[in-house]
Amino acid sequence: MSWMRVSRFLPVTFDREFCEPRSKTVVVFMSWGDQKMARLVRDDGEDPFSRSRWISACSEGWDLTESVTHWRPCYDDPTAEEPRDAVPGFVVESRQIDMLKSIARKLHGDGSHLTTDGRRDLANQLSVLLGQLQEQSVEF
Repeated sequence: MSWMRVSRFLPVTFDREFCEPRSKTVVVFMSWGDQKMARLVRDDGEDPFSRSRWISACSEGWDLTESVTHWRPCYDDPTAEEPRDAVPGFVVESRQIDMLKSIARKLHGDGSHLTTDGRRDLANQLSVLLGQLQEQSVEF
């Protein structure tokens, strides 16, 4: 979101909670380089061209009118309807973990000689195991 000069119109509506016309909270840029949360408050609700003041959104409500140079809208609130990114996962049973350990032990040397046929058998076991794991996928 780009910064807008304070001379640019900021919508001010009547706030029923505080019974005064004021804007939504925005981010303001101060003349000394800080950024703060503030609202534009109109002194007189009847006259749309009346004097407006920048008031900090903190509990003290400081008057920042003389120091604010720019403003920009805050980011939108998160909504419950936003789609969540699903995290894929897999269910691995204890017998499958044992099979993986056995394959790793044979591949990385359990002291026995690994023949070409033995490597092929291990590759087949691993292929079958990976196929089973793919079928056991879940999303979180």
